[in-house]
Amino acid sequence: MKKTNVCYFQSGGPTAVINSSLYGLLLGAKEKESSIGEVYGSLDGIEGIIEDRLIPLSSLSEATVSLLPQTPGVFLGSSRFKLHEDQQIWEKITKTLQKHDISLILANGGNDSMDTCDKLSRHLSDLGIRVVGIPKTIDNDLVLTDHCPGFASAAKHVINQVKLISIDAHSYKKGKVVIIEVMGREAGWLAASADLLPKPYHPDLIYLPEGEFSEREFLTEVQNQYERKGTCVVVVSEGIPVHHETLALYDSFGHASPEGAALELGKLVNKKLGLGVRTVILSTPVRANPFLTSKVDSEEAALLGKEALFAGLNGDTGVMVALERVSSSPYRCNVKKVKVGEVANKNRLFPKDWILSSSSMSNEFHEYLLPLVQGGIDVRMDESGCFLAARLEKK
Repeated sequence: MKKTNVCYFQSGGPTAVINSSLYGLLLGAKEKESSIGEVYGSLDGIEGIIEDRLIPLSSLSEATVSLLPQTPGVFLGSSRFKLHEDQQIWEKITKTLQKHDISLILANGGNDSMDTCDKLSRHLSDLGIRVVGIPKTIDNDLVLTDHCPGFASAAKHVINQVKLISIDAHSYKKGKVVIIEVMGREAGWLAASADLLPKPYHPDLIYLPEGEFSEREFLTEVQNQYERKGTCVVVVSEGIPVHHETLALYDSFGHASPEGAALELGKLVNKKLGLGVRTVILSTPVRANPFLTSKVDSEEAALLGKEALFAGLNGDTGVMVALERVSSSPYRCNVKKVKVGEVANKNRLFPKDWILSSSSMSNEFHEYLLPLVQGGIDVRMDESGCFLAARLEKK
């Protein structure tokens, strides 16, 4: 029987566990070595396929592969290239795939990456090339999956960072108003994760894009908290409706980072209330911290990488592997397959009925999130006290 050549690419924003999916895929390839010829990695996402920049992943050393679960960033390089109905682009894609005799593509990414996955599956079906998606995003906004690999580790980072900032903020009898901005775009899942903190570390206020927000009520809440406690810790999602300037450029999917809401709110508090303000932007480290990577998150990311490979080998195409929760206590999820066209370009927002007030979320959210942030991974270190990371020399 002819062996299957596989092409895997990573796309969109990094997460702490996207490379765990690659790790799981490579473990799965070993299990199915009798069915697989070569697993190629496409450099810089879909652009590597367009430009015929593929590398055989069998050339990676065991030491490199073993470090993937603790390596932040995107090991093979990422891309935000949007596929259009451009005949020349599709001819280049077809040429690369046929040159390397590839019959299975695995696309690892979020909403926009699933759009790429969907287009690939439709355009390449007549050539007998199968396409399977592997989910990842810290924003947790993919539909048809209980949660997204990458979210839990980012949430764990947010929870711990907010706790240490809260402890620091209460160091003085009269301190500052501390406004912490959290990533997430239009979805408030990550900012809401701070609600898992118990008193006295719990933030005084939490604002999500899905909730109600007015500057007048915000200022009143901050004033009341500051008068009562001598400080006020606020967590805001970057997507809340606060007008502010951004220096970010738009990508090919029309997205720009909404970062900057906390700075604008800080100016407002200082001007209207006359209070000292410190703003903290929880940005890149949220998605790149091996020391706060959730064990559950890392293991599930690896599992989905492996299951995506198995699904493609079994003939599935135009699907994304996803997680279906069976139980929260004890925690257990099954892997299922969903149509990638029903996932692409859709957003799952934080449920409004889980927002109880400007300072608390529901018990249902706690039960949902708590099992996901459990445990950690064993991070190997070098002699200088820094974590080790897998590194690819791209040509």
